[in-house]
Amino acid sequence: MNSAESRHVELPASPAAPRLGRQFVGQALHDWRLDDLAETVTLLTSEIVTNAVIHAGSASKLRVERVDGGVRVTVADGGEHGVAEPSARRVDSAGGHGLALVDTLADQWGSRRLDGRHEVWFELRA
Repeated sequence: MNSAESRHVELPASPAAPRLGRQFVGQALHDWRLDDLAETVTLLTSEIVTNAVIHAGSASKLRVERVDGGVRVTVADGGEHGVAEPSARRVDSAGGHGLALVDTLADQWGSRRLDGRHEVWFELRA
């Protein structure tokens, strides 16, 4: 269901998913006149969608919602184990910094298991 305050899209389990997610969220923010959040929200969206592709290896559902004073982005995937949490930061590592970015830049974020799926969300206020 896409409404004036909430939109969602199914993303493939492919390298194209992060780009598609950024475009989708960027358009929603533009439509809602929240362009000032676009740079950070699209970056964080790309990180959690990339994690869904890499770690779950499944298609995912991306939802973006207007919330009081900002936006909430949620990615649900078919991951079968555990919940997302930041890994120890290693300067010499090319990857593994996505959730550290989310933890640093988002006002709030979390992850959980729900109905056999894995869900990661973050909020950013205007």
